[in-house]
Amino acid sequence: MDQIAWRIEGLNYIVKPFDLDELTARMASVLRRYGGNPNPLLRFGEFEVDIACRIARVGGQSAELTGREWAVLERLLQHPNAIVAKTEIEDSLYEFGAEIESNAVEVYVSRLRKKLGREAIRTVRGAGYRIGT
Repeated sequence: MDQIAWRIEGLNYIVKPFDLDELTARMASVLRRYGGNPNPLLRFGEFEVDIACRIARVGGQSAELTGREWAVLERLLQHPNAIVAKTEIEDSLYEFGAEIESNAVEVYVSRLRKKLGREAIRTVRGAGYRIGT
């Protein structure tokens, strides 16, 4: 039972009696993955994202995104229709462990716009970026 396959399978279950701290940690993990959104499919015009499956589509066509592009997109999707500061987006890029350049956010937003459409992400001068209306 100490093989990796058994340990992975065990993550799908909670054994009784269970510790409340373990249950709380598992629930927090699920909430982090979905950002508290019970509907993991978000639509913004022709652009749609399935957060759970990490699939982005534009006009029904799948858009291939890199890990860092997903990190930026997910940060924006955590607050749809709200302004997300550039520093918040930088925090999601720092999670990859490497030093980022001063214009990294602009680079990844530009790449996302090319893949998802110019109107997918809006710049709010002096404040940050917004996804949605």
